[in-house]
Amino acid sequence: MKNILICLISSVTFLANIVVGEETRSASCIELTHTDNTTKNICDKKNKKYLILEFFSPSCGACTRNIGPFKRLEQETSSVAHSRLVSLGGLQQTVNFLNSHAIAGDVAVDSSKSARAAYNISRVPTIIIIDQNSNIVHQYLGVLIDSEIEYIRNLVSR
Repeated sequence: MKNILICLISSVTFLANIVVGEETRSASCIELTHTDNTTKNICDKKNKKYLILEFFSPSCGACTRNIGPFKRLEQETSSVAHSRLVSLGGLQQTVNFLNSHAIAGDVAVDSSKSARAAYNISRVPTIIIIDQNSNIVHQYLGVLIDSEIEYIRNLVSR
């Protein structure tokens, strides 16, 4: 019973949708290999005003549940924000995950863990919003819920 309770508390803590904070800090603009075997700057916004990063792991159940909500966020903000997934798994594991879930788009692989360290990622999924001045203006931990999608949509539409 004690083990079940500990597991339940850990799951609730991990899966809880937590707004991490609103402090503004500079983004770490580092180079990462993408699934198309190119190396790109993680802060490249593709001429958009904002960048939405989702840090995920191919082995993370909450990250799998976040696929639909993140796709919705991506669609609702595509006129003003570029979205990029950042995998904390290996390249082949990431490619397999993307193929099995029919995910296409801009996907970076942080095999060196440099982005994970630079952005202080301790749990996934984590969403980070970067503005036109390369400042982190919002960070969110957990599976996206409707109110958070609306908040981010409003934030990037200002």
